[in-house]
Amino acid sequence: MNLYEVDYTKPTGKYVAAIKEYNEFWSQGHIDFSKSSDPIEKFDDETRKFIYNFNSKFPNKVVWHYHRDRTSVDLEVNELRKIINSAKNEHDIQDYIKKNRKWFIPASIFKEYNFGHKVSLSRNEVRK
Repeated sequence: MNLYEVDYTKPTGKYVAAIKEYNEFWSQGHIDFSKSSDPIEKFDDETRKFIYNFNSKFPNKVVWHYHRDRTSVDLEVNELRKIINSAKNEHDIQDYIKKNRKWFIPASIFKEYNFGHKVSLSRNEVRK
């Protein structure tokens, strides 16, 4: 199952040139990681999303954290609240997320909670 309708493993048209330009920039040994020097900022949102997904280890499975304005966030929260309140079981909520492609909902859980992955403990912390 892909999260998106677009196949991010097969760039076409303007994406081929953008990916080439972006990857060439970083392959030249640039070490300034500030946002102002990142060439991805000059591309439109759709192209940035394509570059981000194409360069990831799992191109069709990455959740794109696009910018939302406050109004759209409030609308999404209210819609999800309605679904949760009217759901008879968890399957109803899962259907809503899948059918409407609201992948940011499960992604937000990973952002806010530590599930034990990507955690490095010192030897003293492990012994406790």
